Amino acid sequence: MKIQQRKPKATFVQSVVMVVLHSMKIRDVGNVMYAIFLISHIQGIKMLTELILHNFRSHLHTVIKLVKGVNMIIGKGQAGKTNIKRGVEWLHSNRPLKGKVHSWWCREKEDETYVQATTSEGTTVRIRKKVGGSVGYTLTWADGSIENFDTVGTKVPDKVKLALNLGELNLQGQMDLPYLVTKGTSEISRAVNAVVDL
Repeated sequence: MKIQQRKPKATFVQSVVMVVLHSMKIRDVGNVMYAIFLISHIQGIKMLTELILHNFRSHLHTVIKLVKGVNMIIGKGQAGKTNIKRGVEWLHSNRPLKGKVHSWWCREKEDETYVQATTSEGTTVRIRKKVGGSVGYTLTWADGSIENFDTVGTKVPDKVKLALNLGELNLQGQMDLPYLVTKGTSEISRAVNAVVDL
């Protein structure tokens, strides 16, 4: 896997991805099956600056430093790209509830799986689970204060949602159509109004 950087040319995250896809003009992708885009540091918007996956599925310990602009993770099939996206989804939504999150290396009861993200404000959010244990969150604010949310069940604590500032708008599946391209004018208007808070 390798990370490439592209500078965003728009303020909406989905528009940025579309611009990058169009401007890259990749002709020979070889064994690259697909790419994952992680967008960081759009001015005025809280973004992720670092992502850590520890004992999560195919990742023993992976640290991804996000640079300003669009970060594209590309690689051959079965290299762990999709599991990066799954890690962000687990952190954001505490899903899958019964799905496999532990890696092959995580076998003992004291072994812990976690996915951690750091925001541009300096806040760190971690979702964690021990083998046979329950899911919990650890929130480290920029001032160094720490809050633990143990045994959260199926929910995501409100403070975690606030710190991450991620919603369904920010996450797109592999088979999803390009954002807003196939929508009608009324749906586009509603989406834009929601973003600018009209």
